[in-house]
Amino acid sequence: MTHQSTLDFSEIESGQFDRAESCPSSTEAANIAAPADDQVHEQLSLVGINTGRKIHTKTPRMARKDFCPCPDDIALIELFERSLNALGRAKRGMSAYTYQLRSIISVASRIAGRSISLVELFNNGELLGRALIDDQSTTGFQLSKYTLDQRRSAVRSFASLLSPELRAFLDEDPTRLIDRSLQVVAERVGTGFRLSTGRPRNRGGRVPSREDFRSVFDALGLPGGFIGIRNIAFFTFLFGTACRVNEVRVLDGSDFIIMPNGRVRLFIREKRKSEPREVELSIQCTEMMREYFSAINLASSNRHQSCQVGFGIAGSIWKNKHFRQMSYRETCQALTVACHTADVTRFTAHAFRHAFASFGASRLSRFIVAPAGGWDGTERMDDHYVKPIGESMSSKLSGFQEPPVSTAQEIDNAASTVTSFQYGRPVAPTEATS
Repeated sequence: MTHQSTLDFSEIESGQFDRAESCPSSTEAANIAAPADDQVHEQLSLVGINTGRKIHTKTPRMARKDFCPCPDDIALIELFERSLNALGRAKRGMSAYTYQLRSIISVASRIAGRSISLVELFNNGELLGRALIDDQSTTGFQLSKYTLDQRRSAVRSFASLLSPELRAFLDEDPTRLIDRSLQVVAERVGTGFRLSTGRPRNRGGRVPSREDFRSVFDALGLPGGFIGIRNIAFFTFLFGTACRVNEVRVLDGSDFIIMPNGRVRLFIREKRKSEPREVELSIQCTEMMREYFSAINLASSNRHQSCQVGFGIAGSIWKNKHFRQMSYRETCQALTVACHTADVTRFTAHAFRHAFASFGASRLSRFIVAPAGGWDGTERMDDHYVKPIGESMSSKLSGFQEPPVSTAQEIDNAASTVTSFQYGRPVAPTEATS
């Protein structure tokens, strides 16, 4: 037994819809037995869709296949990684910085035509500057400005944290050496530098239409058990708050606060921000989450699982069919299958953030939408997230009346009687054109 969401997009925006028509009750969802793995694979056996656990394979990062740093560089990079770990840096950030160090060694070796160590690179300011702005990848494509900025940040962090170790081999402070190298190859902007190379960053991906969102929400509710209700609740949360997937996926039940008026608020830890953002859930999103909580709690009790989730209850709230925390890959897989089922061009979960900015800016002031979505000002939201909405532009342009179209004979008659003014005196059209 499956259920299908019949959400209207206008009802999603207004925060009102009929729960009874959208998804089954918690009792019905709990009594639906979870299909076996082979049944799930048979159910999702669509053309072009791999229903295995690994849809997206991630290849390990390598600066160059035939490149290997020298033992001294490996020791310095390991020391740098331990220093970052001691400062409490994230694992993904540490992995990116160590990759960029290996990458700049590879780039410098390619420019010099021989193997270059980190100490030799810092002793040669000209080579260091050329390696920092080199935007050619090993595959022949041009690197983006974001990648080059990350490379520069990694080198600066390396020089700052390992300054005592590098000073034993250098004649000056390594951070000043980096500044002196950038003065030759980059543009000075305030106290920093702007790199002149690198591929400009794109303005983000496409924004699906309202019809695409309706179809995808219908397909998200197709899986049986509490999975369908969970999918609708999760992506409704994304659509209404402009949050990223991992920001929502790692939420704990204790993060939610129930206000005296019944509304639900929480603090979300956002990317690249030290202060959390306060978010108030819509009525529709709150009801969907309560329905999901009832369904999964009843299903876990029927299967004798000690899994209780809800507002104010400690523990992760987004669970998979094994009652463990839902992974990022499972989230992307649910959206990919829904797009294919709905016959909609595949889009990522980040498109919900683009939709929040685009649909909101088409109806409200951008200065209201930006803080509601967690943007500091409108610049980044305008540059990377807001997309023109065809329906909104058509409604705004419909107020303008088109000028009447004149026939060719009317234009000739008007031209024969028009006089021009040249140097303050009226002249005939033929004289003016001559």
